[in-house]
Amino acid sequence: GARGGGGAATIASCGEDKEVKVWTQAAGGGQWCCSKLPQSDLVVWRVGWSVDGSVLTTTTADGTTALWRQGTDGVWAATQTLPA
Repeated sequence: GARGGGGAATIASCGEDKEVKVWTQAAGGGQWCCSKLPQSDLVVWRVGWSVDGSVLTTTTADGTTALWRQGTDGVWAATQTLPA
């Protein structure tokens, strides 16, 4: 999933390694920086952004969906978990 805001480009990736990575590139290009969400116990099949780009959603192999927000310190924290 991708989001925009503040001139920066941001995408999220997930996979069978049970990791979710958020990649950000500063406005005007340059290198991509990676931050990771806490590792899941299950394979993460889907990521997506809220319409305004402030919330990242993840869905694991058992169908559980988690909502994540990035704090001012840059750390991602789950704000809500929705069972399958």
